[in-house]
Amino acid sequence: MNRSDATNAARTAFYAHWDAIKGVHSDSARGDECWAVAADIIWRAAIEEAAVAADAMHAELLRQADTKMNAPAGSQDGRDLDRLTKLISDYEDVRWPMGD
Repeated sequence: MNRSDATNAARTAFYAHWDAIKGVHSDSARGDECWAVAADIIWRAAIEEAAVAADAMHAELLRQADTKMNAPAGSQDGRDLDRLTKLISDYEDVRWPMGD
């Protein structure tokens, strides 16, 4: 999952949560402030949900790569392993950057 996919997943989760609480603070004298606080809470929850989903996908890719570790080079499993390790490496570079 690249950053754009993670952002889109977070945005989708955000709007799902947002729709669920519409109207909760609509009669409040501090409505705008309540909406801002609610939006911040929902956005943070959406980001966390996207991270959890991406980490689950990462774990599945690791599991699949592990099953192909002894694949002969050039075989279909070997080519699959090459693709899996590229995906895993790209994800890990974004998720856990080593810094400059």
